[in-house]
Amino acid sequence: MKPARVFAAGAAVLGLGMALLGAAIYSGASIPYQDAPAELLTQQAVEIANARIVFLIGLGVAAVGAMGFWRSLVRDRKGTN
Repeated sequence: MKPARVFAAGAAVLGLGMALLGAAIYSGASIPYQDAPAELLTQQAVEIANARIVFLIGLGVAAVGAMGFWRSLVRDRKGTN
């Protein structure tokens, strides 16, 4: 397998892992507390925002990796490098 294809596949897998991590952080941070103090709500809002960022970056990395993998397959099918 060509190094570019391995790198692209690794990026896609890494991105999906990051997206899953972001979803896990979000699900843990979004559990509501009964009569929570303002400081705890502020901390919860920050954790949710960070989880959203990790999730979106993960999706972006996965999309770029998948596109690179697909392009390497198309190039090999056409016979060009």
